[in-house]
Amino acid sequence: MNIKTFTEPRTHIVIENFFNDGIADEVFQEILTFKDKLKRGTVQRTNKEGTKDLIDERIKMNYSIWYDDYYAQDRNKSTFLVNFNKVFWSNHMKGLFEEHKDPIYYTLLKTRQESTKLSAYGDGDYYTQHVDSQLNDITLTLMTIVYMSCKEPKQFEGGDFVIRFRNEKAVIPFKNNTLIIFASQTIHEVLPIKMTSNKFEDMRFTLQYWAKY
Repeated sequence: MNIKTFTEPRTHIVIENFFNDGIADEVFQEILTFKDKLKRGTVQRTNKEGTKDLIDERIKMNYSIWYDDYYAQDRNKSTFLVNFNKVFWSNHMKGLFEEHKDPIYYTLLKTRQESTKLSAYGDGDYYTQHVDSQLNDITLTLMTIVYMSCKEPKQFEGGDFVIRFRNEKAVIPFKNNTLIIFASQTIHEVLPIKMTSNKFEDMRFTLQYWAKY
């Protein structure tokens, strides 16, 4: 596990080799089982009639599924969820959050709810600039954690992750078995993908985990 912390353009942490090689491969194999279950990614739109999930290709093009729905009956059936919780909430990681200079990481330890989504990006897919922070009557989305997964060697170009603040940006190259942690109100995006293959296993995959109050 290789942990790097950054303060510019906004605070974020990048962890390479988050899982050991065996677990990372098991997570990738779990992802592949969702080939026929993914649906076009949507964005939320709210008006006086309420909130709806709509496809808006001006904002993003990808495929996704909520792990929260699929594993609603038993989250322990997910290789990713079980091992993510073991590693992310280990004493080693908790110590990192407690000692970090930015207090938002200490606050992460006080979150009490979570949501998880699998996203897949194929040729031409992208996600334009956006934030994840949401506030409703029950929860506040505080932190976003993105786990990157793909076949090795990588079968696509692009798909890098970008964090922005004011006129500055940080480009985080897509790399298998890498984790990114940042505040959910941070502007971020996924750059367009270029693929020569149309195979599902060659796509760009991420598992997004949101920590909430």
